[in-house]
Amino acid sequence: GYSRFELGNLEGALEPLERSEIPDDDKTLKLRSLVYKARARKAYDNRDWHGAAENLEAALRIEPQDAEAKELLAWTRFKQQRTQEALAIMEEVYAQKQDSATGGGLLNIYQSTGDIARSWHLARQMAADQDPQSRQKAADFFFSQGAPVSAAQVDDDDQRCYTGAGALRIEATAYHKYKSGDDGTSKLSESAFPVTLAY
Repeated sequence: GYSRFELGNLEGALEPLERSEIPDDDKTLKLRSLVYKARARKAYDNRDWHGAAENLEAALRIEPQDAEAKELLAWTRFKQQRTQEALAIMEEVYAQKQDSATGGGLLNIYQSTGDIARSWHLARQMAADQDPQSRQKAADFFFSQGAPVSAAQVDDDDQRCYTGAGALRIEATAYHKYKSGDDGTSKLSESAFPVTLAY
């Protein structure tokens, strides 16, 4: 099985296990996980979202805390337009890894769904991180939101196009709630408005 896997034979790698009635052990389970993830990556690259998800779910049944598999599953769900599932998985992965790549991915999903409040909240978290890659992604977000001063203060690299790192700034987020309709049938609307003043 491992020899076939190393040769790139993903279809035949598990064939000896499927024919055998010997129970799985740690070694065979690891092989299964590797094959499922490799199949998933191939399916994802071929835009076969169903195939990718199916193999990733199989891998996660073996290793539920596999961050790599969970992250790819999040992107697969996002491609399937199952956005809430994608967000839940990506938030779990980011809590587990706390790295710039996952944070940037989560930030992109928040933005694509129009969740500005959570986008700003995450960007501020990443801006406070000691990892320069996280700070750079936060700066890119601030700049895209029309806050170049905030971007410059987070990432003051001379090679970047941000200016105004020395300016003072005040940041706030205003929340608005509005309830309409009669009791029992009322609807609650909620909005968040991030405000940044720089001078």
